[in-house]
Amino acid sequence: MVELRDIHAALQMEQIRAFLPLSRWWFEHRLGISEPKELMLIEADQDLPPEIRKMDLLLVGRAL
Repeated sequence: MVELRDIHAALQMEQIRAFLPLSRWWFEHRLGISEPKELMLIEADQDLPPEIRKMDLLLVGRAL
């Protein structure tokens, strides 16, 4: 499960809007990510051309 967080809330606040089930296999084999628990999703609140459109879901890594 990956957390869908509220983009308008501070990251340290627990503003989780939903949990989305995604395949661990997909993360590991398609994206090369071995620790999906370090990921979160946020929804774009504006267009950021050329790639990102409003309401797109963005997968963000939390690990440094």
